[in-house]
Amino acid sequence: MTDKPQVNVRAVDEDLKAKYVNHIAMVVTKEEFILDCLSVFGPQGVLVNRIALSPGHAKRLNNLLSEQIKQYEDNYGSISEAEESPRKIGFANKE
Repeated sequence: MTDKPQVNVRAVDEDLKAKYVNHIAMVVTKEEFILDCLSVFGPQGVLVNRIALSPGHAKRLNNLLSEQIKQYEDNYGSISEAEESPRKIGFANKE
């Protein structure tokens, strides 16, 4: 078995701040999965981040999340799925 080479990642302090997301809108094409990460409170929402993934990386993310959710539930109990918003959430037109 060979060791994988180390990849050193740099980040500026601003990028290390956690951003709260309570809604994700997704668009899928043949080439990519685009996740719009939103923070929605009251009558408005804010786009916190947009993430584009290749289908292969989206599948890896799905597998990683599934594994982590299973570990979480094994340690802390079942997670109830968040309720879907009763409102339609989308981008406002710039006019």
